[in-house]
Amino acid sequence: MNKQHEKNKYNDPHFPFEIYRTDITGTFPEGHGFNDLHWHEELQFTLIKSGEVCIQINGEEIVLQENDGIFINSGVIHQMIAIGTGSSYHSITFPQSFLGFFSNSRLEINYVNPYTEQLVLPYIILTSNVTWQKNALTNLWEIEKIYLDTSEQKVAWQYQIATLIVQTWLTIIQSLEFITKKGISQKSYLHFERIQTMLRFIHENYAESISLADIAQSASISSSECTRTFKKFTHTTPYKYLINYRIKRSLDLLLMATSPISEIALNVGFNQTSHFIKEFKKQFGYPPKQYKDFY
Repeated sequence: MNKQHEKNKYNDPHFPFEIYRTDITGTFPEGHGFNDLHWHEELQFTLIKSGEVCIQINGEEIVLQENDGIFINSGVIHQMIAIGTGSSYHSITFPQSFLGFFSNSRLEINYVNPYTEQLVLPYIILTSNVTWQKNALTNLWEIEKIYLDTSEQKVAWQYQIATLIVQTWLTIIQSLEFITKKGISQKSYLHFERIQTMLRFIHENYAESISLADIAQSASISSSECTRTFKKFTHTTPYKYLINYRIKRSLDLLLMATSPISEIALNVGFNQTSHFIKEFKKQFGYPPKQYKDFY
């Protein structure tokens, strides 16, 4: 499975809705969390429960404070890149079919697809300082309360959530004249497609011996253009991104397996154990054999 193009899992396939809760210790239910670049087809509203969080969206860094929120559109590359001690956030995810009621409806054609396709509206920041944004946040916090406070879930709570989601979307599209458009040009959209292709290539082949030329070839561009595109969207080079991703994929193996470090290193693409240990220590400050002691 492509670890980066996220396919969210839902407890109830007949009600595809989830709230992922993340703090410095991890994400529950299991999903993409802190410092984990990804994108997904679902729409997402993230609420900052406490502290301060920095999110990177299509290469742009945005700092959000406690009680702020942000809408992240379908297909947008994003990751939380900084979260303070004691900080936490909740991410509400659902398919855009929630908003159109049924496929190819007039609602979907007129009021959903025009704003969820071709990255015309990658994200919208929500604060309580603006009336319409405050109204949207009020709905979102109510959704969180209904879903997470199971002791008080009432009859037809799913209807309550679906209705509040639609109300929130209506608030947004009625306020579009006040929203600064963040849409991208056709040229930028081409770069966006390229970075998705190259990221997908890395995530499918990280365990193999792959080079900068291989990554560039996956998107049919030169090595120099590959490097420029990576720096624009991820603020790092293709090589560093590959190394960091290999380290991330090693973490579960270190926790779950009894395999020697040398075998784990090979399984995630490091030909030399010493290289794996060096890069691991660079990220965490201690060798991989100690990782299990901390977690």
